[in-house]
Amino acid sequence: MAEYIILNSKVDDAEFSALHLQPKGTRRGGVIVLQEIFGIDQYIEKDAARWAALGFEVLAPSLFDRQEPGYVGEHDAEGIATGLKYLRANGFDNALDDISTCIDWLRPRGPVFLVGYCYGGSLAWMAACKLGDLAAASSYYGSQVHNHAHDTPLCPVILHFGTQDNAIPLAQVQG
Repeated sequence: MAEYIILNSKVDDAEFSALHLQPKGTRRGGVIVLQEIFGIDQYIEKDAARWAALGFEVLAPSLFDRQEPGYVGEHDAEGIATGLKYLRANGFDNALDDISTCIDWLRPRGPVFLVGYCYGGSLAWMAACKLGDLAAASSYYGSQVHNHAHDTPLCPVILHFGTQDNAIPLAQVQG
């Protein structure tokens, strides 16, 4: 059963919510699912449920709660504009602090993995390079990975990009 829990970031004590799902069957560890700029929408909820069905305890932090608690944007021009505004206002440091809080929350119960999409994909790469206690990370179409390509991951990481993704040109990925 999915529920929202409240956590407090380690650095600024900011309160944020996280979708939480218990694992089904034998527990295999924890997965932190990192959102796109649209918040914890139906796609993130479905992905979280898929990981829980595979035996992982899941947290999906609502990374824009400092800007608008519980924000969920539509996948349209207005949702993109609002999501980008919240991304700029939140900054990567606040998001990494929230992710670190989630790692600390899950870690006592086994290995912790990250998976992130777009904005969350960039954060998955950054977290893998800056935060400890991760077993592995998976980044899907992280548009800011190229700006942090000089960083060295502290855990195994796999990066996924589309060869025909107009938002992230292949030359940028290969560069």
